[in-house]
Amino acid sequence: MFVPLHVNSAYSLLTSPMSVEAYVAAGKKLGYTHLGLADINVMSGALAFIRACQKHHIQPLVGLTVQIQVDHMTEEMVIFAKTTKAIKI
Repeated sequence: MFVPLHVNSAYSLLTSPMSVEAYVAAGKKLGYTHLGLADINVMSGALAFIRACQKHHIQPLVGLTVQIQVDHMTEEMVIFAKTTKAIKI
């Protein structure tokens, strides 16, 4: 099973024009049962992503793309939440 994980939404400023609702609706139309979202340095879209996934009966995988400047180079790491303990919806 393929699951898109390294996906940015409009919450990643100047990176993607895609809304989380459009992303989840497209995922549903394509038959995905799980979707990931890993916006760059922000988690502002996480709640909207979770709610859109719940609406479409898709399992959300909430992540974050962390960018760090090291010696004039940008290092990038993508991390995902293991559980939803900290999120109360």
